[in-house]
Amino acid sequence: MTSVLTKKPLQTELPPPSRASRVRHLLSFKNFSALWVFAVIFTVFSLTIPRTFLAPGNWVSLLDAQVVVAVATISVVITLAAGVFNLAIGV
Repeated sequence: MTSVLTKKPLQTELPPPSRASRVRHLLSFKNFSALWVFAVIFTVFSLTIPRTFLAPGNWVSLLDAQVVVAVATISVVITLAAGVFNLAIGV
């Protein structure tokens, strides 16, 4: 396709990004910083103290201690997402 006045090809849109660049963008530190930090902490503890950190008893204790917080968090997130719960102070 050419322009009528200049007989030059018209500028077209950029081609869509490749699948690899989309995946790199989705997994960038900006988008998943909490997951990257968790992965680094998990790796450091796994390599430095594998006997205690990776022990099943440790994981049962961690999950047992945090189950109440997790259930409360999920219930608040659901009500906030539905717009039922308002955190505004005042009128």
